[in-house]
Amino acid sequence: MIEKKKSLGQHFISDFSILNREAGIVDCKDKNVLEIGPGDGRLSELLLEASTLYLVEKDERFAHSLKERFAHNGHVHVIVGDFLDLEPLVGIDVVVGNLPYYISSAITFRLLDWNFKRAVLMYQKEFAEKMTAQGKDKSRLSFFVQHYFDIRRHFVVPRSAFSPRPKVDSMLVELMPRKNAEMIDEETRAIITSLFQHRLKTLNASLRQLCKRKIIDKQHTATLCAGFDCTKRIFQFTNDEILSIGKELAKLPEQPR
Repeated sequence: MIEKKKSLGQHFISDFSILNREAGIVDCKDKNVLEIGPGDGRLSELLLEASTLYLVEKDERFAHSLKERFAHNGHVHVIVGDFLDLEPLVGIDVVVGNLPYYISSAITFRLLDWNFKRAVLMYQKEFAEKMTAQGKDKSRLSFFVQHYFDIRRHFVVPRSAFSPRPKVDSMLVELMPRKNAEMIDEETRAIITSLFQHRLKTLNASLRQLCKRKIIDKQHTATLCAGFDCTKRIFQFTNDEILSIGKELAKLPEQPR
């Protein structure tokens, strides 16, 4: 048995009823599927109805084991390496993976470089809840994920279903890329991130903070305030409104230093 590495966040689902539920949601038959971090292949075994199955495994020990395990399945391809460094593959229908908690965010946003139809991913429960948050719980993370993806929660997986047992529960989430979602430039992204640092404050108060930090010039905020209700709190704006505010602020000159 290959010893699991804590440094790679290797916690494998030991409850096979949950793996079967997950595979049912993936619905891999006649699809091109890519699995991130398959480990010993316990979920991969349930995805063999896929037309093509790519297994991307960073741990060379498990990658070698996977190659041996699926040697007689010509449609299974084991890729040794880090998904974050992998050049996007063409023709992927579904991305699936029980993600290491510590790189969940990086993997989620790396998916923006890929062309796929659905992703069925296991996240730390708290992280999944933050991604899908609405109202007062909206955050920078929920804004950006919801801008690029339609999200569906499926079910919670208790920590007791994993081996070794993690300290937190998990949640299975489905991401579907939003068609024609506008890619947000770096400057606008930075402004929106700054706004969410004051998400419970009014837009007026947030603008004052941005001026204090010399991110924008106070003299140029009047036009913006004329176009939006600056008495509303950041979390009360729709995502489209937040994007518009961010884009308008990104056009403003910085305050002289």
